[in-house]
Amino acid sequence: MKIPMSILLMVALASADPEIRISGSNRDYQPEDWITFCSTRFVRNVSVGREYVYYCTSGGLCRYNFYSNQWDFPYTVSNGLADNDVYIAALDVNTGYLWVVTQQAISYLDPASRYWTNTYLDELGLFSERITAIGFSADRKVYAATSGQKILVSDGFSSFFSSAYPPGNLDEVIWYGERARNSSEIPA
Repeated sequence: MKIPMSILLMVALASADPEIRISGSNRDYQPEDWITFCSTRFVRNVSVGREYVYYCTSGGLCRYNFYSNQWDFPYTVSNGLADNDVYIAALDVNTGYLWVVTQQAISYLDPASRYWTNTYLDELGLFSERITAIGFSADRKVYAATSGQKILVSDGFSSFFSSAYPPGNLDEVIWYGERARNSSEIPA
């Protein structure tokens, strides 16, 4: 008896455990082997990178390539994100890492390997708080601001954050999310 692929997919999705944590991209597959398209009806944030405009949605991170004037596949759990509910996306121009804040985690995409790495908010000690902004400094540090007014800092090459006391001069940090300066400079 031959079972249709759509039924197998529905059974697999229905039996998926929502408590299973995705540590990052599955290295048994190439980054574009699995592509998932979800409902991207709710856009939460928009940011501009070197070649893409990033749309943070309830169905993943949508990417519009402004050089080729076309949509590229979205980044979702199929690519290694912790979940599809994306709040902030920011490209660190110093390192080339793409950082994403989801409902459950902070993640980054390594430009060389094209694999995602996730760190869950509770692993950072954020049990009732969420990350509201992410920023980058000229000395290649990554900052995360929380809803509880905490500032966390990372070395820029990993998602191991620690409290920043004292936080330093945050005026020189380029922020994305709630701390971002409003800008209308979107490429034509």
